Amino acid sequence: MSFAFNAARKVILVLYAVGMLLACLFVPWMGKAVILAQGTEWPEYTLGFAPVWSPPDDAQVDLSTMGFEIVSMTILAGLAFLLAGVKVAEPGRPVSRTPDRSGMEVEQSLRSSFWGQWTLLSLKRQNAWVPRAQGMALRPESKRKEAEVGYQRALALDPKLVNARINLGAMYLEDPPQPDKAIAALEPAVALEPDAADLHLNLAYAYRLGRQPEKAAAHYRTVLKADDNPDVRFMLVEVLGDAGKSDEMVAELNKLLPLYDKDVKRIAFIGMRFAKAHAFTECVDTFNKAIKLNAKDPNLWLNRGLCRHELKQDEESVADDYRKALEIDKTFQPAWYYLGVSYAAQKKRAKAVDSFERCTKLGPDTPVGKRAKEKWDALIKEVTKH
Repeated sequence: MSFAFNAARKVILVLYAVGMLLACLFVPWMGKAVILAQGTEWPEYTLGFAPVWSPPDDAQVDLSTMGFEIVSMTILAGLAFLLAGVKVAEPGRPVSRTPDRSGMEVEQSLRSSFWGQWTLLSLKRQNAWVPRAQGMALRPESKRKEAEVGYQRALALDPKLVNARINLGAMYLEDPPQPDKAIAALEPAVALEPDAADLHLNLAYAYRLGRQPEKAAAHYRTVLKADDNPDVRFMLVEVLGDAGKSDEMVAELNKLLPLYDKDVKRIAFIGMRFAKAHAFTECVDTFNKAIKLNAKDPNLWLNRGLCRHELKQDEESVADDYRKALEIDKTFQPAWYYLGVSYAAQKKRAKAVDSFERCTKLGPDTPVGKRAKEKWDALIKEVTKH
């Protein structure tokens, strides 16, 4: 059995070694039994821990406590060592698989002898797992080109190695990404493992990078059939937005919203995605829900005002949302900009000029500051004409 000694495992081994050293130097001591009168005996009693070079008087090492300490420390360190090697997949990012253990073990055993190394040279021409194992071994050392060649040789010998395809595809999705190559490596594996979530996640990510959002959405939907993961559904929402599928986007957002009764950030994010899908009624309702949970966030008031503006609600009432955001934070630059836009729509030029001026002064070089300056200048010219 072989282990990859990542940073976490190295730390665990160092801590375990230090713990064992301390356990051997500072040991538990027990007072010796004392014979009392009439055949009675004062039982042994613990004296606590002390250095081996300075034991308490009339004491002996408490072997049972020391043994329990060492065994417990070993078990905990072993569990931590195993868990430190577990990989957690992140939705929307490329996922790799570990190599086939049999191939790696055989290669290691062959390398241990002269005749084994000679045999290995022959096997490299015949068995696909050897170059594939080389690919897995080389990746942590950033030798991407050699690893890529290893996977390609493995697949040339056996095109049905799904793990090799997934790992090669994941490599192509790392920076700098090569989505076309990733898709070419991953697609043939779908027929071999049609229900593999990691395969579909990598393909979805590759298609999204390759600007094929509809194909990406199809793979996210396949994952969701097996596991209704909210993070994956958020990814689906994003690619549906990229594809311009507003109705489908709204349907998915309506599935997500009930899952987050108290999570203001998630609720606000869903509200903004409703706005992206031009579902402005749902957008307002969602920000109403977020504001009830946190009425002191100026972003929530601003975004509700923007959605209300798109619904062509009373502009003065819309401006109230922007003013509320500014009551919370007078330096909130976007609120000054949209308040100026609202005043301009109401033909309140003086107030509009004041709002755009305040916005510009808060950050003349920011994107919103530059837009405010343009509108400020345009309004000044308009006013001077009259």
